[in-house]
Amino acid sequence: MLLLLPAVLNGFPLLFYDSGGYVERGLTGTLAPGRSLVYGQFATILATTPLGLWPGIALQAAATLWAFWLLARVHGAGAHAFLLITAMAALTGVAWYVSQVMPDILAGLMILALYLLSFCALRLSFWERVGLASIVALAVAAHMAHLALALVLVLPVILLRTLSVRFRHARPILPLAAAGLGVAVLAAAGWLATGRPALTPGGAVFVLGRLVQDGIAQAVLDQDCPNPAFAGLCAARAHLPRSANDFLWGRGPGTVDGLGGWDTLEAEARHLVLRSVVRMPGRQAATALVAGAEQFMNFRTAGGLASGLWFVTEPIERLLPHQVAAFRAARQQSDPRFAEAAWPTQSPVNTLNLLHRPVGFLSLGLCLVMVMAAALRSPSGRGAVDEREALSSLALLAGFILAALAANAVICGALSNPSPRYQGRVIWLASIPPILWLLRRWRHSYFP
Repeated sequence: MLLLLPAVLNGFPLLFYDSGGYVERGLTGTLAPGRSLVYGQFATILATTPLGLWPGIALQAAATLWAFWLLARVHGAGAHAFLLITAMAALTGVAWYVSQVMPDILAGLMILALYLLSFCALRLSFWERVGLASIVALAVAAHMAHLALALVLVLPVILLRTLSVRFRHARPILPLAAAGLGVAVLAAAGWLATGRPALTPGGAVFVLGRLVQDGIAQAVLDQDCPNPAFAGLCAARAHLPRSANDFLWGRGPGTVDGLGGWDTLEAEARHLVLRSVVRMPGRQAATALVAGAEQFMNFRTAGGLASGLWFVTEPIERLLPHQVAAFRAARQQSDPRFAEAAWPTQSPVNTLNLLHRPVGFLSLGLCLVMVMAAALRSPSGRGAVDEREALSSLALLAGFILAALAANAVICGALSNPSPRYQGRVIWLASIPPILWLLRRWRHSYFP
């Protein structure tokens, strides 16, 4: 299967820094900061059998194949869906995200599902709508940033339906219901784990990391300290580091570890984040937009696929002992070029970006051209109306994807800090509309 080729060539599902945390959540049924219990259980389905972690990424591949086929079908290229899948696997990084034990692929699948549910529901069967809603629910339950993205993307659907007769067929209710179901599933999983409804913890601390990096946290502390609402942060404000990563994952008096850990800091972080939003809304918005603009163009495929990381190897060795031999024999673990010290310049995966980055930028430009062409073009001549309708339909998809990419960049920039991974996990979406347009042109040229 093309979408699983990176994992097949590796000899084991690909593992990112955070993969060990998801494996542990799924196999122990516990909560941890930033690691969804729901995705952990999804990723480790049948993991204790000889199949190991393969069933989870196989389900990701099946969902991706199905979404591509539905997109091709509703846009008149269903007979050539295999060409869309082949082109996407060859030209973009989608297969590398399908092959990872990470919820990253679900971000892109959720965007496609939201588009299909919102604008193509009349061309879908009941069970197809149920399947797409399930993808949205799983994605929302897998990562809280996906919830924010889903809610933002429903807004233009509502606006288009309200303001334009042409989009009266748009359906925002089902996407909203699917997102709500995802929150309910995540809360129910937390209830089973802790005895009370609970979402994935740690969100406020992640946002605090971005505020520390931007200097907003220090500004609030300078104004308010001493304050019992964040006594620990007041005591350590002179030692706060300059970067979010150092604050979240470093050691020392001004880091999360030095402040007592994630659980201890959660309440203080929540107070400070809320205080900063109320007191400095303009600065918050400005830094989020700047970070979003930086994030929009900052994308790479397969970043962080290093080896020798104890927080990846330890859960697998402890919880999946029958998979240790295969895990150690995989190229990601056995090839010294995957070692963290060699990343990213010496990693063999880095060469992918010599193709994926230019394709990503070209696809962004083509999506913008498609949107502008649909807005400016007027029908003339035989068959021109049908051609314009086809272009308008694909331009709607292109516009929705551009909006999703922009929203993803701002959300990730606001909630965390810019990273090539955050935009890399969704940039492959921009290649879909141009490829579908080429497939339609090819079909009409050779199969009139």
